[in-house]
Amino acid sequence: MAVKKYGVSGIPGFNPKQVRNAAVFASLTLMLCSHVPASQAQAPKDKQKETASDNASKSGKQAKSTDEAAVKPDEHITLGPATVRLGTLLANLELPAGYIFVDKEEAEKFLKSQGSSPEGVLGIIAPADQKKDGSFVVICRFEDVGYVKDDDADKIKPDEILNSYKEGTRDQNEERKELNLPPIFVGGWAEKPHYKKESHQVIWGIEVKDEDRAEAPVQDINYNTRILGRRGVLSLNLVTSPQELEANKKKVAQLLDATTFVKSQTYADYDPATDKKAEYGLAGLILGGGAMAAAAKFGVFGALGKWLIGIVLVFKKFAIVAIAGVGALIAKLFGKKNKDEQQ
Repeated sequence: MAVKKYGVSGIPGFNPKQVRNAAVFASLTLMLCSHVPASQAQAPKDKQKETASDNASKSGKQAKSTDEAAVKPDEHITLGPATVRLGTLLANLELPAGYIFVDKEEAEKFLKSQGSSPEGVLGIIAPADQKKDGSFVVICRFEDVGYVKDDDADKIKPDEILNSYKEGTRDQNEERKELNLPPIFVGGWAEKPHYKKESHQVIWGIEVKDEDRAEAPVQDINYNTRILGRRGVLSLNLVTSPQELEANKKKVAQLLDATTFVKSQTYADYDPATDKKAEYGLAGLILGGGAMAAAAKFGVFGALGKWLIGIVLVFKKFAIVAIAGVGALIAKLFGKKNKDEQQ
């Protein structure tokens, strides 16, 4: 039986059209915090004191409406600090102050608008203020792959995995060429794969380049995080610049610690008698769980060719499109709320 080659978009949770230059997005989202300046919101109240009672009443209503519009986001956006429910009885995110969360419905629309698969998406996290909290975007997803055993944690071979990423990406560039897309290449590890057994977190980071040369500058970092659960894997994936990696890693670590499965859905709640088990372990998860599962299904699990491995990379051609798309999405939601409140 012929086995389909898996590119980047064929791996659940891995999407080449999400984000690249996060600074652009952060600049767009920054406008949300000051959509209606306080001075403008207060002006109708000051004017209220100088007008007749009828006009004062009208101005008062407008002022109240404007004040609410300045601080009240669209129903699809949550401002931290707040508790955000991820999925249905799946997990909770204690969203810190200074962050926004775009819900599943709007996140799906956004991903579709960018030609990306919305499969498993739970929402989008971003900082509300790029100057204070850095500039990045985190896509939250859940992969319903079953219980992933972690007994191969000490058998992960970073060099072999990295070579598979490099070879697979070079081959995929031939397909991208046919689509008039620029080539992309894997540099090295920004952070080697490692497993935190106490928290059941898998973390690794990959360098992304525009040229296949050792001396070529690193353009992006794809920082992948996974939290193992009873029925699958929760992912918080960050794309950031090399310059902001260290600072943004701390932000992602904070978000990881703030994300927990609900009772009965944790890794420790797994019941081998009733629950589904994934057809791969931690190494397979890092290589690209969806592709690994498909290979196992077709009976070629042990024959992972270079065509099988994809990577969550972002093309320069789509950078502004994806980032502007997220910024436009949130600006649209806030703008809609402002308009509704002022009517």
